[in-house]
This record gives sequence, C-alpha cells and structure tokens, in this order.
Amino acid sequence: RRGASAAVHAKPGVLLGAARWELTVRFPRGRGALRVVPSEGDPVVIAARPGSDGFQHVSWVTRGPGGGFSVEATDEAAELFGVVVESEGAPGVVLDVLGLNGARVVHALGWDDAAWRACMQRRQHDLVVLAYGTNEAGIRELSMEGHTAELVRLVDRIRAASPQADCLIIGAMDRGGVTMSEKVERLNGAQEAAAKARGCAFWSAQRAMGGKGSMQKWLDAEPPMAMGDHVHLHVRGYRRLGSMLSRDILRAYDDGSHGR
Repeated sequence: RRGASAAVHAKPGVLLGAARWELTVRFPRGRGALRVVPSEGDPVVIAARPGSDGFQHVSWVTRGPGGGFSVEATDEAAELFGVVVESEGAPGVVLDVLGLNGARVVHALGWDDAAWRACMQRRQHDLVVLAYGTNEAGIRELSMEGHTAELVRLVDRIRAASPQADCLIIGAMDRGGVTMSEKVERLNGAQEAAAKARGCAFWSAQRAMGGKGSMQKWLDAEPPMAMGDHVHLHVRGYRRLGSMLSRDILRAYDDGSHGR
C-alpha cells in the first residue's frame, strides 16, 4: 500500500567489504512505483511498466563494511521477491536458500511456474540441492511410488529452468521410533530412485547419521546432537551433519564420483 516501507541492513561483522546488492520487485497490478534508498548512493525509483506484471531488478554496490537499504511504496502495492547480496570481487560459494518450515515436494510443485522459472534462470545456479522427506514421513498413507514421481517432476522442472545445473537430492534424516525410522528408510529409497532416474547425485542423511535408530543415538550423545522431539537435530547436530555432507561433496568432486 502507499507509504508502506521496509529496511534491510547487513552487520559490518558479516559483510566485511564491498558488495553488490540486487533487489527483485514485481507490480502485480501493472502499475505503481517503489522508492529504493541504498545506504550508499542515490535513491532509485522503480516504476511499473505499462501492461506488464513481470519482474524488475535494481542493483547497486556498497563499499562496506556493512550496508543496507530501505524501500517505500509510493503508489500501488509492490511485491518484494527478496534481495541478493554478494561480495564484490571475492571468491567463494553463493548459497541461495528456498527452505520453508513444513515444506513438502508438492508445495514446490505448486509454485507459480513462470515466476519461479524467471528467478532460476536469472541466478544461473551451478548446483541445485533438494532436501525433502522429513515432513512427508508424517503423512499416514504415503505412496513411495508417488513420492518418487513428485521428485522426478520437480527435477524436470529444475532442469527446464537451469539445464546447466547439477543436482543433488539429500535423503531425509532418521526419526525416532522403529516404525517411523523404517518409513524414513523407505522414503530414502524412493528418493534415491528419483535421483537415479534423473541423473542426480544422492546422499542419505539417515545413513550418514548411522542408519535406522540413529536419531536416538544422536539424542543420547553427550552433549546431545538431537532434540527431544526425535525429529529435529540440535544446532551442533546440524553442524556435524553439514560437515559430513560437505566432506562427501568435496570428495566426490575430487574423484569425479556421484557421492553416497
């Protein structure tokens, strides 16, 4: 609405030097304007293009350390699709995150295809990582064949938007209880089948944790690596699992194999 505003700031301890910022915005009604005020440089007004409700992008560079910007709607409502902040001229890995609490594969398949494809094509990813299964495990009547088919559809959608990108499917972590742990194992099998069908690498978080029943072992560890709900890990557990994943990815990269 008119006059609505928001601001984003990066702390100096996080953004150490020069950085390039890019804001993505869309005017769903095909009219309106948004005033962008970077922490360094002159304000910019993004106006809707007549007859178009597509994405628009505005970028600028900050010298750092730190930086930020504010936005204010000057007319009709605008939709903000996020901001990308990348170090200017520094080597490294850029990680784009689309994680949502409680998400399942079917939710990603329900996203607006044109908008999703436009964002994927603009980012030009080298690797797309899919990590599903924990929430699917809670579905009482879950079809493993259906889950494989959904993942195949999602990978096909990714390939259509980013044919240059490699893909990695991460199988679900273990969950507490014999019945649930066995279900997660079957889910991992369904996901591995999708990975093989579409030429993706596959890495099982459950296997990395130690296989069926490992969630309890991670909870009983001293200090505990898992939370008492037998579903989520403690932050130290996620760090450990992340270290195991990065180790295996780098090993696979070095020897040219497809990972675990």
